[in-house]
Amino acid sequence: MALVTYEEVRPWARAIKLRTSLGPHAGVMPPWFVEKDIGIQKFKNDPSLTDEEIAKIGLWVNNGAPRGNPADMPPPLNFDDSDKWSIGEPDLVLKSKEVMVPATGPDWWGDVGLIPTGLTEDRYVSAVEVREINDIPKTGPTKTVGGRFVFHHMTYVSLVPGERDANSADEGATSWPIHEVG
Repeated sequence: MALVTYEEVRPWARAIKLRTSLGPHAGVMPPWFVEKDIGIQKFKNDPSLTDEEIAKIGLWVNNGAPRGNPADMPPPLNFDDSDKWSIGEPDLVLKSKEVMVPATGPDWWGDVGLIPTGLTEDRYVSAVEVREINDIPKTGPTKTVGGRFVFHHMTYVSLVPGERDANSADEGATSWPIHEVG
């Protein structure tokens, strides 16, 4: 669901109050599973809400979720929907095989197989970006990210062919961050 305008948010006010007040565990919004009373507590780009922000949401909902003064609104968000790389032009691009999913059918869980890099020597990786590509028009009837892509998430590893088994949890393989749609 989109939560950009007041009209999109207002019908979900009670659910938003509930999900933002759950605390740091599954189901909380925004999702952030860091326990607030142990370990490292300062994270770059921490999306969690402060106690004050959670209280403001609760108060807003308890008062009927009124629309605020339009003069106090921040400028509208501008989403970059271009197909540019967000972290700069890459040195190496790998493309997985196409996966076709029938319009009706069960969820698929599987391995898309190995993707050769063409590299002949070890390289250091300073950043990784995953881009989803599909042929569903962005201007079509479904405008959400989830409506344009058919996967939930992707896990991937790099390994030296012939030295490691791609289907095992071999500790010699390099695991990369899980990629989720969008």
